[in-house]
Amino acid sequence: MHWRYVQSITLKMFTYELPFFFEPQIDSSNSGFPFSQPFDLYHDEQLNLYRQRVSPVLRDLLRQVYLHGSTLGAAMNRGAGEVYLESAQEFLKSCSIDLPGRKLLEIGCGNGTLLEFLSSQGSICTGLEPGVTAPHLGITPGIRIIDDFFPTPRIDGDRFDIICHFNVLEHIEDPITFLNLQRQLLREGGSIIFGVPNCAEHLSVGDLSMMIHEHCSYFTMAGLASVASAAGLRVAKLVKGAAGGMLFAQLTEGEADELDLPPPPLNFESKARIALSRIEKLLSPFSDTEFCAYCPTRAMNALFLLKRAGARLVDDNTAIHHLYIPGFASPIESFEEICEKPPKCILIFSRTFSEVIRSRCLKSARLRNTRVVTIAELDV
Repeated sequence: MHWRYVQSITLKMFTYELPFFFEPQIDSSNSGFPFSQPFDLYHDEQLNLYRQRVSPVLRDLLRQVYLHGSTLGAAMNRGAGEVYLESAQEFLKSCSIDLPGRKLLEIGCGNGTLLEFLSSQGSICTGLEPGVTAPHLGITPGIRIIDDFFPTPRIDGDRFDIICHFNVLEHIEDPITFLNLQRQLLREGGSIIFGVPNCAEHLSVGDLSMMIHEHCSYFTMAGLASVASAAGLRVAKLVKGAAGGMLFAQLTEGEADELDLPPPPLNFESKARIALSRIEKLLSPFSDTEFCAYCPTRAMNALFLLKRAGARLVDDNTAIHHLYIPGFASPIESFEEICEKPPKCILIFSRTFSEVIRSRCLKSARLRNTRVVTIAELDV
């Protein structure tokens, strides 16, 4: 496996060579970007947070990716990202903020779907989105869109009642400064409202699927609360959402409350070794073409480390069918295509929707001779 242990004076650093992925491709290239890059993981004891150390080379690559228009992760849109969009909308409603007339800034507004909802509720909306996506946002007239990263001088002097961002904070190399700069833009009584991937389950079982170069921090409730406190903000509300796959938070100014939160999982590195060995054992009877990985963006790290990049790939997202994960030999198939040519084994890498997918597979008569396993069944 492409894995090595690095000991420094102050940190225990674990380096993995992982696929450099930012979107499925029309062929097996990676739009001129490298196929893989080192991933340096360490545990920040002060913040109770697993973090990625970002090298200057990686920092430059990531900036190019964001300007290119990365489609990584849980986009807030109709279709594949609808569960995340609806969860974000529900959380915003639950914060008991009167939206009409409120000045609102969304950082990383993507295709503008959430801004359209907030504008329809009467908010005065500004969105930030860097790169090629920004000029093409087909959103409601009257919503201001700025093509830039945060912070930007183009909002100097502005103050906001609400600053929101979803699936953004985990991308930020310095989340404390990022939140602190937002705090300075709040009007009196304002809130920062955001969502991040909930990494607690993955960390607790050594699941490498969450590790990706765009993500600098791997949040649990405890880690998120520590970062908020370090930024001088109070956690007014902190809940799980999107079937447990997200953490949603509302932060305000004021003294931090004592929160009774579960401790963050530790010893990820040793758990990851065991988890990889169990996947390797499961797959050992099968050749690459006899095995199929469900949810390929979750599967790619383990398969790359185990040198199984020839495996078949399947996903329910129609937008990525017949596209490629860079470095992998087979295009992404639909469920129907898998049924037409059944593999001997399917391993479902999704945790959030694993039982739904498993049930669907087991109900298919064409897959009656296929072994169907969820990644949770292999947990440490």
